[in-house]
Amino acid sequence: MGLYKTKVLILLRFIICLFLCPVSCFCLTIVNGYKIAPRSQLKKADLYNADLTNAQLQYADLSEANLSEAQLQCANLSNADLRGADLKNADIALTIFDGAKLGGALWVNGLYCRKNSIGFCRFIYKAKKKITKKYIDLKGKNLSQQNLDDSNYTKADLRGTNFWKASLQSAKFFKAKLQGACLKSSNLHKADFTQANLQGTDLRWANLKDAKFDDALLDRVRLEGAIWIDGTKCAKKSIGKCIPVSE
Repeated sequence: MGLYKTKVLILLRFIICLFLCPVSCFCLTIVNGYKIAPRSQLKKADLYNADLTNAQLQYADLSEANLSEAQLQCANLSNADLRGADLKNADIALTIFDGAKLGGALWVNGLYCRKNSIGFCRFIYKAKKKITKKYIDLKGKNLSQQNLDDSNYTKADLRGTNFWKASLQSAKFFKAKLQGACLKSSNLHKADFTQANLQGTDLRWANLKDAKFDDALLDRVRLEGAIWIDGTKCAKKSIGKCIPVSE
């Protein structure tokens, strides 16, 4: 049934061809100085905007030819070599491409055909660039009681993130945004907060021994009960800086 339908379609095209332009269906023609006939050698031919209605170009070599905006209605390009040809904006109504090699051709819609395109154009779609976040965004996430030792949160957005009782030994928070984050009772031994923004962060009862806070913003940081970088314990009124517990 498939072969029968194909034959019927070809016959219908031929009938339309006869109706529209009966002479060109049988006769050799010259267009733009080029011989238009089956098996013609038209490699790199300039046929821009050429009238090739009903042209018989079976098995013709049209590789790299310029066929942009050409009139190809009812043309027979079966088994033609159209690799690398420019067909942009060409009129291909009822054009026959059965068996035509179309690899690398620029199709009528401006998309290129894949190398394995035979008989019809398999489009090459421009791959969309993957949009990846430049920095980690975990703001507002609940990461409480997790083992996150050696994690790298460089320049990460951790505003409002919950790290309650999390293990964050040797974690890197370089230039991280930690405003309003909860690091209460977390293990931050040797963590690096260099240039991090810790404004309003809750560090109560956290282990901060040997941690780094070079150029970090510590406004309103709550440090009650925390073990400070030098091993001292912070007093109840420690806000913004560690006030050692009086002996």
